[in-house]
Amino acid sequence: MPIKTIAAVLTQAETSRPVLEAAEAIASEQGSHIVALHGEVIDPPPVLSPLDLPDSSVIAGLYDAAAEKSARIKAVFDDCAARTSASCEWRSFKGSSGAATAGLIDSVRAADLVIASQPQQGNVGEHDSILFEGGRPILFIPWIDKHFKQFKRVIIAWDGSRGVARATFDSLGLLHAATEIELFTVD
Repeated sequence: MPIKTIAAVLTQAETSRPVLEAAEAIASEQGSHIVALHGEVIDPPPVLSPLDLPDSSVIAGLYDAAAEKSARIKAVFDDCAARTSASCEWRSFKGSSGAATAGLIDSVRAADLVIASQPQQGNVGEHDSILFEGGRPILFIPWIDKHFKQFKRVIIAWDGSRGVARATFDSLGLLHAATEIELFTVD
């Protein structure tokens, strides 16, 4: 099955380039469109004013930090998009955990393949909503990689569920190129 749309989930500027390089390599091969996605979750900490309202200066600082992080990631996207012949677009979401995640999930569900960086140490649940609610095959790029390398070994996280069976079937186009495929399950 051809891969027409690739959702590249970008969480950090430092890990965005290998994700975008992987998306570009697959897009060039498959004639795909790349949708770069960045969701910025802004949840104010429980710092309250005497009236039990969130402190506006804390909230403003959180929004400023989120905008700066998003701008750094978009700069990496713009650089990569300028170098590729594949069609690309940028989508950014921000809001509380539910609002930012909902936009990301909607975009992921409309893609044929999701590419994201492997969660870094300490951020193990970083992609849980995409992994468990997205319903699409996900290619994780190791966070230690600074540049994308063609892959030949594939590990499928298998739990026997309908969603995993569907995602595995949907990724058959990529699996044919692998020299080794391993099903990994935890009992």
